[in-house]
Amino acid sequence: MAKWTAYGRIDAHVQAAAEYLSSRQPYFEVKEIVSLVRTGIPGTRLRGLAGVLQVIKRDAKDWEIEKLVLEYVATRGRDYLRQTKSFKFKNDRVEVRIFEHYEDAAGRHRWQPIGAMTADELQLCIVQRRKRMRGEEIRIEVYEDLITILRSLPAGATVGQVQDQILKAN
Repeated sequence: MAKWTAYGRIDAHVQAAAEYLSSRQPYFEVKEIVSLVRTGIPGTRLRGLAGVLQVIKRDAKDWEIEKLVLEYVATRGRDYLRQTKSFKFKNDRVEVRIFEHYEDAAGRHRWQPIGAMTADELQLCIVQRRKRMRGEEIRIEVYEDLITILRSLPAGATVGQVQDQILKAN
């Protein structure tokens, strides 16, 4: 993944909001970044987008553009939180996230600087990554079975022609 680089006013707000939140509480959610970008970040000169959003909502009410702006802020927030730093580990170069997240019991993604994580929090990250890895392993098995079936057919056969033989809809 390409490094996240700050550009534009929204990105400056996103970065400041993430830094503000991580300096004041042990973890946070992306929606808290969106909220701060909307209202403004206390102790900074960065004013929120609330006024701009009101004008957009008033002047283009049928378009709901303010929702698009807030979704863009959330996307940029997730991009910022997923940035990595390169380290040498044993004989390899690895990319480690600066912020990491895990799901709590309610399914909310809690983000925090990896440097502030405890062993238990990091263990939660590992468990969730392993679940995602298992999902990828299953998908690879399905693709391998599809390839086997396709290779037994005349050249040019497609997945769409045979998927019912292996894939069953829920």
